[in-house]
Amino acid sequence: MEGLGTILKRGRGLSITNIPDLIKEAIDRNKARHDAVLYPKWNGEDWVSTTCISCEDIGWYMKEISGTGSDSESTWKQVECGCGIRLHDAEASRLKYSGIPCVAQKQTFSTFTSITGTESVLEAAKSIIVNPTVTLVLLYGGRGNGKSHLAHASGMEAIKQGHPTRFLRCSQLLREFKGAKSQGDGGQQAYEAIFMEYLTIPYLIIDEFSWRTEADIDMLEDIVCEREAEYRMTLLTSNHDKSDIDDAFPRVYSRLLAKTSILALNDAPDYRVEK
Repeated sequence: MEGLGTILKRGRGLSITNIPDLIKEAIDRNKARHDAVLYPKWNGEDWVSTTCISCEDIGWYMKEISGTGSDSESTWKQVECGCGIRLHDAEASRLKYSGIPCVAQKQTFSTFTSITGTESVLEAAKSIIVNPTVTLVLLYGGRGNGKSHLAHASGMEAIKQGHPTRFLRCSQLLREFKGAKSQGDGGQQAYEAIFMEYLTIPYLIIDEFSWRTEADIDMLEDIVCEREAEYRMTLLTSNHDKSDIDDAFPRVYSRLLAKTSILALNDAPDYRVEK
Protein backbone atom coordinates (compact mmCIF):
# COMPACT_ATOMS: atom_id res chain seq x y z
CA MET A 1 0.00 0.00 0.00
CA GLU A 2 1.62 3.21 -1.15
CA GLY A 3 2.31 5.70 1.60
CA LEU A 4 2.46 3.13 4.38
CA GLY A 5 5.62 2.03 6.14
CA THR A 6 6.43 -1.68 5.87
CA ILE A 7 6.36 -3.37 9.24
CA LEU A 8 9.76 -4.74 10.21
CA LYS A 9 10.38 -7.26 12.91
CA ARG A 10 13.86 -6.85 14.37
CA GLY A 11 15.35 -9.81 16.17
CA ARG A 12 18.13 -12.27 15.47
CA GLY A 13 17.53 -11.64 11.80
CA LEU A 14 15.40 -9.40 9.62
CA SER A 15 12.00 -10.66 8.61
CA ILE A 16 9.15 -8.88 6.90
CA THR A 17 5.63 -9.18 8.27
CA ASN A 18 2.78 -8.32 5.94
CA ILE A 19 -0.45 -7.37 7.67
CA PRO A 20 -2.49 -5.77 4.87
CA ASP A 21 -5.84 -6.77 6.36
CA LEU A 22 -5.04 -5.13 9.68
CA ILE A 23 -3.73 -2.03 7.94
CA LYS A 24 -6.88 -1.79 5.82
CA GLU A 25 -9.04 -2.24 8.91
CA ALA A 26 -7.12 0.51 10.71
CA ILE A 27 -7.46 2.88 7.76
CA ASP A 28 -11.19 2.22 7.51
CA ARG A 29 -11.66 2.68 11.22
CA ASN A 30 -9.80 5.98 11.30
CA LYS A 31 -10.86 7.20 7.86
CA ALA A 32 -7.25 8.15 7.14
CA ARG A 33 -7.12 10.66 4.31
CA HIS A 34 -3.40 11.14 3.72
CA ASP A 35 -0.20 9.31 4.54
CA ALA A 36 -0.34 7.18 7.67
CA VAL A 37 2.61 5.48 9.31
CA LEU A 38 2.30 2.44 11.52
CA TYR A 39 5.19 1.85 13.88
CA PRO A 40 6.39 -1.39 15.41
CA LYS A 41 5.76 -1.78 19.12
CA TRP A 42 8.66 -1.99 21.58
CA ASN A 43 8.00 -4.89 23.95
CA GLY A 44 10.97 -4.16 26.22
CA GLU A 45 13.39 -6.34 24.30
CA ASP A 46 12.53 -6.19 20.62
CA TRP A 47 10.46 -4.50 17.94
CA VAL A 48 7.40 -6.63 17.22
CA SER A 49 4.51 -6.41 14.80
CA THR A 50 1.26 -4.79 15.81
CA THR A 51 -2.33 -5.94 15.90
CA CYS A 52 -4.05 -2.78 17.12
CA ILE A 53 -2.97 0.72 16.25
CA SER A 54 -3.32 2.20 19.73
CA CYS A 55 -3.66 -0.47 22.41
CA GLU A 56 -0.81 -2.60 21.01
CA ASP A 57 1.21 0.11 19.29
CA ILE A 58 2.55 3.62 19.45
CA GLY A 59 -0.30 4.59 17.15
CA TRP A 60 -1.12 5.94 13.76
CA TYR A 61 0.19 9.28 12.61
CA MET A 62 -1.86 10.87 9.85
CA LYS A 63 -0.33 13.69 7.85
CA GLU A 64 -2.69 16.55 7.11
CA ILE A 65 -1.43 18.77 4.28
CA SER A 66 -2.40 22.30 3.36
CA GLY A 67 -1.12 24.11 0.29
CA THR A 68 0.78 22.61 -2.64
CA GLY A 69 4.39 22.03 -3.67
CA SER A 70 7.05 23.99 -1.80
CA ASP A 71 4.32 26.12 -0.21
CA SER A 72 2.68 23.12 1.44
CA GLU A 73 2.57 22.68 5.18
CA SER A 74 2.02 19.42 7.02
CA THR A 75 1.14 18.44 10.54
CA TRP A 76 1.22 14.97 12.05
CA LYS A 77 -1.63 13.94 14.30
CA GLN A 78 -1.69 10.79 16.41
CA VAL A 79 -4.97 8.93 16.02
CA GLU A 80 -6.57 6.56 18.50
CA CYS A 81 -7.54 3.06 17.51
CA GLY A 82 -11.22 3.22 18.33
CA CYS A 83 -10.99 0.15 20.57
CA GLY A 84 -11.58 2.32 23.63
CA ILE A 85 -8.12 1.88 25.15
CA ARG A 86 -6.16 5.07 25.68
CA LEU A 87 -2.91 5.63 23.83
CA HIS A 88 0.36 4.73 25.47
CA ASP A 89 2.76 7.45 26.54
CA ALA A 90 3.38 8.57 22.97
CA GLU A 91 6.43 10.72 23.67
CA ALA A 92 8.21 7.93 25.58
CA SER A 93 7.41 5.48 22.80
CA ARG A 94 8.68 7.85 20.13
CA LEU A 95 11.87 8.33 22.13
CA LYS A 96 12.48 4.57 22.37
CA TYR A 97 11.91 4.18 18.65
CA SER A 98 14.04 7.19 17.72
CA GLY A 99 17.46 5.56 18.07
CA ILE A 100 18.86 8.58 19.92
CA PRO A 101 21.40 7.06 22.34
CA CYS A 102 20.46 7.27 26.03
CA VAL A 103 23.64 9.21 26.81
CA ALA A 104 22.74 11.74 24.11
CA GLN A 105 19.17 12.38 25.26
CA LYS A 106 20.43 15.15 27.56
CA GLN A 107 21.94 16.95 24.58
CA THR A 108 19.33 19.60 23.92
CA PHE A 109 19.45 23.10 22.50
CA SER A 110 19.55 24.51 26.02
CA THR A 111 22.64 22.44 26.91
CA PHE A 112 24.50 23.38 23.72
CA THR A 113 27.40 25.75 24.30
CA SER A 114 27.25 28.17 21.40
CA ILE A 115 30.58 29.72 20.45
CA THR A 116 31.77 31.73 17.48
CA GLY A 117 31.34 29.60 14.36
CA THR A 118 28.30 27.62 15.55
CA GLU A 119 25.67 30.30 14.97
CA SER A 120 24.50 29.12 11.55
CA VAL A 121 24.32 25.41 12.41
CA LEU A 122 22.42 26.12 15.63
CA GLU A 123 19.87 28.17 13.73
CA ALA A 124 19.60 25.53 10.98
CA ALA A 125 19.05 22.68 13.45
CA LYS A 126 16.24 24.65 15.06
CA SER A 127 14.74 25.82 11.75
CA ILE A 128 13.96 22.36 10.40
CA ILE A 129 11.66 21.83 13.40
CA VAL A 130 9.96 25.23 13.58
CA ASN A 131 9.90 26.27 9.90
CA PRO A 132 7.35 24.17 7.96
CA THR A 133 8.92 25.09 4.61
CA VAL A 134 12.34 23.59 5.48
CA THR A 135 12.67 19.89 4.63
CA LEU A 136 16.41 19.28 4.12
CA VAL A 137 19.35 20.51 6.22
CA LEU A 138 23.08 19.77 6.06
CA LEU A 139 25.31 20.73 8.99
CA TYR A 140 28.92 20.41 7.84
CA GLY A 141 32.36 21.35 9.11
CA GLY A 142 35.26 20.05 11.15
CA ARG A 143 35.24 17.36 13.80
CA GLY A 144 34.24 17.80 17.42
CA ASN A 145 32.45 21.12 17.12
CA GLY A 146 28.94 20.12 18.12
CA LYS A 147 27.19 18.94 14.96
CA SER A 148 26.09 15.63 16.50
CA HIS A 149 24.95 17.43 19.65
CA LEU A 150 22.72 19.64 17.51
CA ALA A 151 21.41 16.60 15.63
CA HIS A 152 20.48 14.97 18.96
CA ALA A 153 18.92 18.23 20.16
CA SER A 154 16.89 18.59 16.99
CA GLY A 155 15.62 15.04 17.34
CA MET A 156 14.70 15.53 21.00
CA GLU A 157 12.79 18.71 20.18
CA ALA A 158 11.01 17.02 17.27
CA ILE A 159 9.87 14.19 19.54
CA LYS A 160 8.48 16.69 22.05
CA GLN A 161 6.56 18.36 19.24
CA GLY A 162 5.03 15.04 18.17
CA HIS A 163 7.17 14.25 15.10
CA PRO A 164 8.03 10.53 14.76
CA THR A 165 11.84 10.62 14.50
CA ARG A 166 14.69 8.26 13.65
CA PHE A 167 18.35 9.03 14.37
CA LEU A 168 21.24 6.87 13.19
CA ARG A 169 24.80 7.15 12.03
CA CYS A 170 25.38 6.88 8.31
CA SER A 171 27.57 3.80 8.78
CA GLN A 172 24.68 2.03 10.50
CA LEU A 173 22.30 2.90 7.68
CA LEU A 174 24.70 1.57 5.07
CA ARG A 175 25.22 -1.65 7.05
CA GLU A 176 21.47 -2.21 7.15
CA PHE A 177 21.14 -1.69 3.41
CA LYS A 178 24.10 -3.94 2.62
CA GLY A 179 22.98 -6.61 5.08
CA ALA A 180 19.55 -6.71 3.47
CA LYS A 181 20.95 -7.05 -0.05
CA SER A 182 23.14 -9.97 1.04
CA GLN A 183 20.12 -12.11 1.99
CA GLY A 184 20.12 -14.19 -1.18
CA ASP A 185 16.82 -14.48 -3.04
CA GLY A 186 15.00 -12.29 -0.53
CA GLY A 187 17.65 -9.60 -0.52
CA GLN A 188 15.91 -7.16 -2.82
CA GLN A 189 12.64 -7.44 -0.91
CA ALA A 190 14.43 -6.90 2.41
CA TYR A 191 16.29 -3.92 0.95
CA GLU A 192 13.07 -2.35 -0.31
CA ALA A 193 11.43 -2.84 3.09
CA ILE A 194 14.25 -1.00 4.85
CA PHE A 195 14.23 1.69 2.19
CA MET A 196 10.48 2.20 2.65
CA GLU A 197 10.91 2.39 6.41
CA TYR A 198 13.44 5.23 6.12
CA LEU A 199 11.51 6.90 3.32
CA THR A 200 8.28 7.15 5.31
CA ILE A 201 9.57 8.22 8.75
CA PRO A 202 8.52 11.87 9.13
CA TYR A 203 11.91 13.04 10.47
CA LEU A 204 15.14 11.23 9.61
CA ILE A 205 18.51 12.30 11.03
CA ILE A 206 21.64 10.81 9.44
CA ASP A 207 24.71 11.63 11.51
CA GLU A 208 28.27 11.57 10.11
CA PHE A 209 27.12 11.44 6.49
CA SER A 210 29.92 9.68 4.61
CA TRP A 211 30.59 7.07 1.93
CA ARG A 212 33.25 4.76 0.55
CA THR A 213 31.90 3.14 -2.60
CA GLU A 214 29.70 3.97 -5.56
CA ALA A 215 27.08 1.66 -4.07
CA ASP A 216 27.10 3.75 -0.87
CA ILE A 217 26.59 6.90 -2.93
CA ASP A 218 23.68 5.39 -4.87
CA MET A 219 21.89 4.21 -1.71
CA LEU A 220 22.33 7.48 0.16
CA GLU A 221 21.42 9.69 -2.78
CA ASP A 222 18.25 7.71 -3.44
CA ILE A 223 16.97 7.93 0.13
CA VAL A 224 17.78 11.63 0.58
CA CYS A 225 16.37 12.70 -2.79
CA GLU A 226 13.19 10.65 -2.49
CA ARG A 227 12.55 12.01 0.98
CA GLU A 228 13.03 15.55 -0.26
CA ALA A 229 10.60 14.92 -3.11
CA GLU A 230 8.03 13.72 -0.55
CA TYR A 231 8.58 16.86 1.62
CA ARG A 232 9.75 14.78 4.58
CA MET A 233 12.24 16.32 6.99
CA THR A 234 15.86 15.13 6.73
CA LEU A 235 18.85 16.42 8.66
CA LEU A 236 22.42 15.41 7.72
CA THR A 237 25.66 16.09 9.56
CA SER A 238 29.02 15.62 7.89
CA ASN A 239 32.72 16.31 8.37
CA HIS A 240 33.04 16.57 4.58
CA ASP A 241 33.22 19.94 2.88
CA LYS A 242 30.29 20.99 0.73
CA SER A 243 32.46 20.59 -2.38
CA ASP A 244 32.88 16.89 -1.52
CA ILE A 245 29.10 16.53 -1.21
CA ASP A 246 28.67 18.30 -4.55
CA ASP A 247 31.17 16.00 -6.28
CA ALA A 248 29.74 12.75 -4.89
CA PHE A 249 26.04 13.65 -4.66
CA PRO A 250 25.13 16.19 -7.36
CA ARG A 251 21.39 15.51 -6.99
CA VAL A 252 21.53 15.94 -3.22
CA TYR A 253 23.64 19.08 -3.48
CA SER A 254 21.24 20.59 -5.99
CA ARG A 255 18.40 20.08 -3.52
CA LEU A 256 20.48 21.63 -0.74
CA LEU A 257 20.52 24.87 -2.72
CA ALA A 258 16.73 25.01 -2.94
CA LYS A 259 14.57 27.38 -0.89
CA THR A 260 13.30 24.45 1.18
CA SER A 261 16.85 23.51 2.29
CA ILE A 262 19.60 24.91 4.50
CA LEU A 263 23.33 24.40 3.98
CA ALA A 264 25.07 25.46 7.21
CA LEU A 265 28.80 25.58 7.96
CA ASN A 266 30.14 24.97 11.47
CA ASP A 267 33.61 26.50 11.50
CA ALA A 268 34.05 26.43 15.27
CA PRO A 269 37.13 24.66 16.68
CA ASP A 270 37.08 21.17 18.20
CA TYR A 271 35.41 21.35 21.63
CA ARG A 272 37.34 18.29 22.75
CA VAL A 273 40.80 19.71 22.18
CA GLU A 274 42.27 20.93 25.44
CA LYS A 275 43.25 24.55 25.34
